[in-house]
Parts: sequence; structure tokens; C-alpha cells
Amino acid sequence: MYGKSNKPDYTKEAIEKESKLKQFFDILGVKYGQLIKLNLLLLVFMLPSIFWTWWNFVVQANLSGAERYFYRIIYSAGMIPCLLILAAPLAGITYIIKNFTQDKHVWMWKDFVAHTKSNAKQAVLYMLVYSILLFIGQIILYGYTVLMVQSTITIIMRVMFIVIYLLFIVSAMYAYPMIVTYELKLKHVFRNSFLLTIGSLHTTFLAPVLSLVPFALLIGLSVIWNYGALILLLYSLAFGVAFALYIIISFTTAVFAKHLDPSADEANKETKSVNE
Repeated sequence: MYGKSNKPDYTKEAIEKESKLKQFFDILGVKYGQLIKLNLLLLVFMLPSIFWTWWNFVVQANLSGAERYFYRIIYSAGMIPCLLILAAPLAGITYIIKNFTQDKHVWMWKDFVAHTKSNAKQAVLYMLVYSILLFIGQIILYGYTVLMVQSTITIIMRVMFIVIYLLFIVSAMYAYPMIVTYELKLKHVFRNSFLLTIGSLHTTFLAPVLSLVPFALLIGLSVIWNYGALILLLYSLAFGVAFALYIIISFTTAVFAKHLDPSADEANKETKSVNE
């Protein structure tokens, strides 16, 4: 295990006997410096999304219910190019963090560039389809909420659609690790990520919730303490986003190990390396 050089007999078998929680913090204790670098790198590509989200939050704060729903459609449309800017770099960062969770060595900058390039086409296509479907989903929600007459049937249909829509949103947590690990067609990435989302519901919702806990605690702190907002800002800029990804990808790695063939994982990694 990297960071345990004082234990030369620390074998793979010994690591597997440790609890997953202990492994999580052992790796975090070694890799936190690299996560800070990845966080700063990720924020550069997230700047369009951050500014677009902030502007829409300011605008929607003074709108009524129906107008707010309409502006969510505008927000979703504007997020399409923002997410496309993020798509390819996120693939490279996902590859690195996935290797962190498995305690595999990476050359951070070299691997970031290599896997951003090698996965760029599929990552961008995935994000294009994903963001367009999010946009269409907002239009459908607007129709159910504002345009259609409210009845028992429309309310039930709206609730059912919201559930499917939320499951689709969080399915991205499986899609990106899948893109950087396996050689799959785009339709299979969507299909398999959605199936894993449904098949591992406890993980699907526990992972994002745990990743947001530090942000929630710091938001609560900012309400009761004047300097809480500054701490929240510093945490987000220095560490928070990459740490959230580390938590989520730690869960998805466990799901892959449970439901997918580990030997296929290794074979596809070797194929990607040869192709590069």
C-alpha cells in the first residue's frame, strides 16, 4: 500500500482483510495533497457552470413559482455548453480518483492528459446526451406543474417522472467510472449505469448524501457564525469538490467489484494502456 513503506509485508491479502472504512481513511491520509491539486484543476473547468448557476440563483430568487419553473428550463439549456466544457477533463480526473480508491499508482499530470484525451469523445458524447435529456426533463416537469390541469392522475404521473428523473441524474456517478474503465458503446454506458443505479439504490443515494455532508455542516455553521461562509468557501476551493468525488467513486468502485467482473476491469485497463 502506498504510504505504508514501513510495512514491506503489507500484501494485497492483508489489505483486503482491513475494513473498507479504514482503507478509505488510510488512502485519504496519503492522497489528500493530490486531491487538493485535482480540486483546483476541476474548479478551472467548472467555472462556466459555477457562474451560470450563481447568476440563475440570483435571478430566480425574486421570481414567482411559475416563472421560477420556466427559468429552470433556461438554466438547463445554458448548462449544456457548461457541462460539455467539463466533460473530457472530468473523465481524466475520474480515472485518477478511481485509481486512488483502489490504491493504484498514477502519474497525476501524465495520466490526466492521457485519459482526458483517450476518453474525450465518449465523455463529451455522453455529457451531450445527458445534458439534453436533463433539459427535456425540465420541460416535462414544467408541463406537469404549470401547463397541465392538476388532478390525481397528473400528480401521480409527475411523482413517477420525478423519481425516474432523479435516478437518471444520479446515474452519472456510475457512468463516468465506467467510461474510463471499460470499452463500451455509449448506449451500453447509459443502460448499465441506470441498471446499477436501480440495482444498488442504497449506494446510489448514500454516496451523494455523504459527499454533501461537509457542505451541509459548513452551511449550517455559516448561519450561526460570521466566518462560517469563509470556511465554506475555502473548503470548496481547496478540497471539497475532489473529496466529494473521492467519496462517490469509492462507493462506485465497490459496486463495480460486486456486480462486474474484476478480471474484465483489469483486461480493459490493459487494453486502454496499449491503445494509448
